[in-house]
Amino acid sequence: MWNVLVSLLRSLFLGLLRVVGELQPEAPGSVLDRILFREVPGLLHKFIREFAHWWWSNPDRGHLGRSLNCPCGSKTGGLQYKGDVARRVVTLFGTISPKRAYYYCSECRKGLAPLDERLGLDDDSFLPTVREVITWLTSMDPYGKCLDFVAKLLEFSVSPRTAWLITQRVSAEAKDRCEKDLAQAFSDPAKSQLPEPEVASPDIGIVSLDGVMGRIGKAVGATAAAELEVQQPELTSGPEGAPEVEAEAKAQFREVKLGLVGHVVPAKTCQTRKGKNRREDRPKLGQRKYAVHLGPPQALFQMLVLLIYRLGLHRAKTLLVIADGAHWIWNGVKEHFASLGVELAEILDDWHALQHLWSLSRVLYSRGTKEAKAWVSRRKLQLLNGNLWWTKPC
Repeated sequence: MWNVLVSLLRSLFLGLLRVVGELQPEAPGSVLDRILFREVPGLLHKFIREFAHWWWSNPDRGHLGRSLNCPCGSKTGGLQYKGDVARRVVTLFGTISPKRAYYYCSECRKGLAPLDERLGLDDDSFLPTVREVITWLTSMDPYGKCLDFVAKLLEFSVSPRTAWLITQRVSAEAKDRCEKDLAQAFSDPAKSQLPEPEVASPDIGIVSLDGVMGRIGKAVGATAAAELEVQQPELTSGPEGAPEVEAEAKAQFREVKLGLVGHVVPAKTCQTRKGKNRREDRPKLGQRKYAVHLGPPQALFQMLVLLIYRLGLHRAKTLLVIADGAHWIWNGVKEHFASLGVELAEILDDWHALQHLWSLSRVLYSRGTKEAKAWVSRRKLQLLNGNLWWTKPC
């Protein structure tokens, strides 16, 4: 082991000498950029790959003896050691093929590599850290674009099909964890088991909710859409008793409900060069967590309550709730947040408030007139400065 480590370090040192030897004070910026930010990191990544390949092929190859107990309960010897077999492993720094211990049961005809189970490898051969990066990227951008990003900046590439499978697996695992947390916390309404705060509680917390219509699944025909009537209450029956599915026959749309829970960091006061105090433009959003649910709002609000407790917002002085005017949001706020013991400040977001201003301007003035635009502009400034208030009629 010592000889291998010395050999690896010697190779790394000689490689660094070769790369650094190419540095010249008068070299153009592109050369320095290539050497410092491509060749040197590439050399370090190669060293990490070589070390991981050696480590998982020798001292940590998962050899646990000549035989192991098989989950099938085999009475003919169980899992027998069949030697060391190479396995493709995709890491963030490239692909390696270590030889790890392999066991096989002749009775159930299934094989087992203890190292694979410990590393969290599956049929896709990607380490969990790689799956995490792929899932994070595919959740932010279309598959083709994010996979081009992977191939450009990381030491491996992945096909759209594999990326989709990885994303589905990680999302299913996250869903299972969430469902277990919800079941543990709310299975007994009389004894809710809510989590302890993970961070210090802020003075002001924030919860923001919204819903967006998203296309779920592929387009379906009229017959298939009619079969979905049970899962989608919005499908109604026509006068002849036949489902009105023309719009849904083109594509399935359902409301995806989303929520944000976070800390409000107040604007700080700083001094200018002349010694005067100056406040920053606006407060900032600190610690934050997200929740998303496809279905009734009950589960979303339960998820938000768990996040509120994890971020310590149930101990805050004030909890801001910002949303549009959807009835399911404010009904859920009264049902689930009123018992938190925190002062609730219910706020209509400015985008939807402006929609109401424009609607009122069309009543007071004609649509598209200069008077209507000027009136909305004045009221918008008053609203954003906190000088315009209205309440719902009784």
